[in-house]
Amino acid sequence: MSRKIPDPARNQDAYSWLDSRQAQTRVLQFITDHVGDGVTIIGDDGKFLLKNAAAQRIAGIGPLEVSPAEWSQTYGICLPDGATPFPEDQLPLARALRGESVDDVELFLRHPQAPDGTWVSVTARPLVDHTGRVQGGVAIYRDVTERKVSEQALRSSEKRYRVLFEQNLAGILRTTLDGRVLECNEAFAHMLGYRSSSEVVKLKVQEFYYHLEDRDTMLDRLKKEKWLAEYEMFLRRKDGEPAWILANLNLVERDDETGESSIIGTSFDITERKLSKEALRETQQRFAAFMRHLPGVAFMKNALGQYIFYNEGAEGLFHLDPEQFLGKTDDEIWPAEFAERFKANDLDVWQNKRLVETIEPVPHKNAIRYWLIYRFPILDENEQVQFIGGMGIDVTERKQLEEQLRQSQKMEAVGRLAGGVAHDFNNLLTVISGYGHMLLRGIPHDSSMQSCVEEVLKASSRAASLTNQLLAFSRRQVIQPKVLDLNVLVANMDRMLRRVIGEHIELKTALSPGLGRVKADAGQLEQVVMNLAVNAQDAMAEGGKLSILTANVDIAPGSRKKAEVPAGSYVRLTVTDTGKGIDPHTMLHLFEPFFTSKAKGRGTGLGLSTVYGIVKQSGGEVTVQSSPGRGATFNIFLPRIADTAEPVPMAEGQGIFRSGTETILLVEDESGVRQLVRDMLLHLGYRVLEAGNAQEAIGIFEKNEGAIDLLLTDVIMPQMSGRELAVRLKSVRPRLKVLYISGYTDDMLAHHGVLESDVFLLQKPFAPDALARKLREVLDAPGARTADA
Repeated sequence: MSRKIPDPARNQDAYSWLDSRQAQTRVLQFITDHVGDGVTIIGDDGKFLLKNAAAQRIAGIGPLEVSPAEWSQTYGICLPDGATPFPEDQLPLARALRGESVDDVELFLRHPQAPDGTWVSVTARPLVDHTGRVQGGVAIYRDVTERKVSEQALRSSEKRYRVLFEQNLAGILRTTLDGRVLECNEAFAHMLGYRSSSEVVKLKVQEFYYHLEDRDTMLDRLKKEKWLAEYEMFLRRKDGEPAWILANLNLVERDDETGESSIIGTSFDITERKLSKEALRETQQRFAAFMRHLPGVAFMKNALGQYIFYNEGAEGLFHLDPEQFLGKTDDEIWPAEFAERFKANDLDVWQNKRLVETIEPVPHKNAIRYWLIYRFPILDENEQVQFIGGMGIDVTERKQLEEQLRQSQKMEAVGRLAGGVAHDFNNLLTVISGYGHMLLRGIPHDSSMQSCVEEVLKASSRAASLTNQLLAFSRRQVIQPKVLDLNVLVANMDRMLRRVIGEHIELKTALSPGLGRVKADAGQLEQVVMNLAVNAQDAMAEGGKLSILTANVDIAPGSRKKAEVPAGSYVRLTVTDTGKGIDPHTMLHLFEPFFTSKAKGRGTGLGLSTVYGIVKQSGGEVTVQSSPGRGATFNIFLPRIADTAEPVPMAEGQGIFRSGTETILLVEDESGVRQLVRDMLLHLGYRVLEAGNAQEAIGIFEKNEGAIDLLLTDVIMPQMSGRELAVRLKSVRPRLKVLYISGYTDDMLAHHGVLESDVFLLQKPFAPDALARKLREVLDAPGARTADA
């Protein structure tokens, strides 16, 4: 089908009506009124020639014949800051009239259609004729208020975000998955010890990790879960020190800025909290270890009296294990009598808020033992008692040692008493025994008085023996220590011991070869063995076995035996029987003088106290192990020495004594004793010069200096002692011989220097025969001893 070509002449006629300006204006007005943007045209006089409805709605341009400058003045057009007046010569149409083309100039104005203000973007062009002369201008107005508000909101949001980012107390870090730091705030930088965020953004996050596998683990989880809350990370600070970080991490799939996935995290430094927690854990471990190895018990109770803590160290002590105490009260755990006492002590702590220290009996699985218990208040912030704490130590052994100490002190007091009366008692016995022996010599054998005198002498002998036992117990007996072989001493006593204990008791000795030597009085040690044997015989009335053993023992410092026996080298003498044993009450009083468990009239109560005193005076220790029905074991520990044993001297009574004719100066302050000794000496044939004190003796000596052969003097006298007197006289006559007599104990004699081994001493009471032998021993000794004075 052919297309019909319009006739140009005809078309020219059709548009001829547009030739008029009015027609053109109407058409242009119609077109602009139906455009969404505002449109205005101004003439070369600067007045609006045309405006559409949108121009009035958007820009508030009202009636024509108004210039843009007047429009600006009317509505207070401002620069984009919304406050500064827009310069009139810079208005888009003003510039267009100057031939400029203006694009997208933004204005802020208020007009009746937009009282709150509106944002307008204006584009303007100059209108020129065919000669290029500017005839006017055209402008298009577009409402950009919505965009501007959005931009402003975005800027405010970004500003708030930046403030939040920069000033946040939490550290904020944004990185790529490969570890590049996109941004971080100052808090994060300081968290890891960097001066500023600008220092951090130059790094890769791998530098923050001690162990790169930690980051790999975190990335794997983040990729799966997209979000990690309260995730702990162990990082490294700039100075190399460790830092524990608690972070919330978010995986952003596509970052608007980089176009790739990124990680943004907020974090807090929990290093101090972590270290505190670790320190607390270590403290708890140390506390648990301390409680576990505490040599006793530790506990805590609440206000209801329930145990809320009991240490493991109490395992096996009581009928309940430590964990079984928890939640229970004393009433639920202990017998009533113990529970009431425990509660009363707790109440003292609650009411008085003070430490309470007690020693209490506590039932164990198999016995009652004594515990030193400290209870103390644990206060809250208001100084009120919240809990009771307690620690206890088993002091049963200490209590037993204290009891032994009290017994020892009691025995020491009795010993002092015994030693104190020994002197006067021995003087009396010397007179009684001496005159008794003299009477007995002068009475015919068929006289009825002979038996009477013999009974007097027997009583005197028993009294002297009793005195010696008391002195042995009190460790004040005069002794003659020598180096001894204990094996020889025990072996020599074998036959006598068998006669004493009887055939119904088996005697077994086990004497250790190579036994060390001891230094002691042989007679006293024989008395120790004999007393223990007799004691064992009484415990085995129906028969049994008596064992005597010797051994060398060494007790090291820290040994369990050290509480009873000091560290050192000893010879141990052990006497064991299979008798009825000793009950706890008797054990407490075992070595007390006059204490006996035998029937009335069967014992003096001095046997074991004598053993105790002799061993102590010899520098040793005695221990006992016994319980009812299990026999008894006595261990005697005597210090071991390296010297060679001395032969035991022949006992008195085996020698033959002689009388004499020498002149003896007798000095004795006790008149009864002095008269007796004078009579003994005269009876023996000696010439006697007597004095009641040292001054009187000096006067006699000066008158008879050449005639006196021996000074027989008491040791302890008023004003001047016998030793001082001997020194005085021997300074004049060095060859003068001296014999001391005394009824005092060895400690008093030692104080006066007459217990040296080369000093002659006769202990009261003594018989005439003993005096006769001792006189001849001194007088017949070659020369004068230096130690006599």
